[in-house]
Amino acid sequence: MVFNQHLLFVVASVLFLCSSCKDSSPEGKEIQQLHEEVMVIHDDVMPKMRDIYKLRKALLKHDDQSEVEHLISALENADDAMMDWMADYKKPKASDPGYQQYLANEKVLIAGVRDQMLSAISDAEAFLNQ
Repeated sequence: MVFNQHLLFVVASVLFLCSSCKDSSPEGKEIQQLHEEVMVIHDDVMPKMRDIYKLRKALLKHDDQSEVEHLISALENADDAMMDWMADYKKPKASDPGYQQYLANEKVLIAGVRDQMLSAISDAEAFLNQ
């Protein structure tokens, strides 16, 4: 049930982000370019949410739960980090002060989420494949 809620939120967020109006001013074009750089990172890692769900499910079936507790926690934290980032991200307008810094910060944040997700996935896969 929680996964379905996450999926619904993700789909709604992506549709909202994609439906944002494009501004043809130089500032609007710069925002669009910076926004696209942020979204490339997001879009590359977003499909990994399904991997997180599957790995968590596989780990929950493991005989020794104390052995996998930290792996499950890492997967859940990575999932939460992505959901939180998507909930907080707002594409700025050219009229918004500091939009360049905001987008630069968001790029760093989503890159951190990506790294967190990939690390949690890698650790869980390595454990399950031993």
